[in-house]
Amino acid sequence: QILCDDGTLLTLIAETGDTDIVFTTDSDADSGFNQLTATYAEGNVIAGWNDSSKLLVLTKAHGDHAHSLDVTDEIESDQILSVAATSGSEENVLGVLGDDGRFYALTYHAEEHDVELEDTAAFTVDSQATWAAPDQVLAGEESFLIVNTGNSTLYFADAHDGSTYHVHSEVSDDSLATLSSAVLAHGIEHDHDGDDEDHDH
Repeated sequence: QILCDDGTLLTLIAETGDTDIVFTTDSDADSGFNQLTATYAEGNVIAGWNDSSKLLVLTKAHGDHAHSLDVTDEIESDQILSVAATSGSEENVLGVLGDDGRFYALTYHAEEHDVELEDTAAFTVDSQATWAAPDQVLAGEESFLIVNTGNSTLYFADAHDGSTYHVHSEVSDDSLATLSSAVLAHGIEHDHDGDDEDHDH
C-alpha cells in the first residue's frame, strides 16, 4: 500500500505470471488515513490509521482485491499517537498508544479471505504522565516499548504466564525528552563456553 499526500491510498497487489509480475491497483481517494504500519502477519496485514481523527483499519490482500476490518471502536482514547506490530510467530498483536496514556493490545488473525479480531486488552501506562504526539510505541517479537518524552521514561510492556499485556518495568533517562528515531531489536543469546577470546558485551 502507498499513502499519498492528498490522502489517496493506493493498494498494489502483485501476481506472478510466467514471465513477469502483474500489478492490480485499487485507489481510494478518501481513505481517511495519514499513517500506515506494516505488520508481520502471515496474511500480509497492513494497519492504516489517522493520528488526528482517530481511525484504525486492518487490511489484507486476497486475490486481486483487499479485505478490510475497521477496529476503530476498540480504541476508547480520543486520539491515536502511535501504532506498532509484534514480529513473533506465535500470535499477531497490534499495539496502539492513545493520547490519554492508554495502551491497547489488539490480537488478530489473518484468515485466507479476511482479518479477524480475536481480543483487545487495554491498560493505562502511567496515569500521572502527560501524553502527546512525540510519544511512541515500539514492538519486538512479543513485547512493546512505550516512550513518554514528557517525563523522559521508557516503559516495557509484555504478557506472560497467561496474563494480559501490562507494564513490566520502566527506566528514565533525560535524553528521552526528545526523539529523533527509535527501533527495538532483540539480542541473540550466545554460549561462550570454550571461547578463549576476551571481549566486552
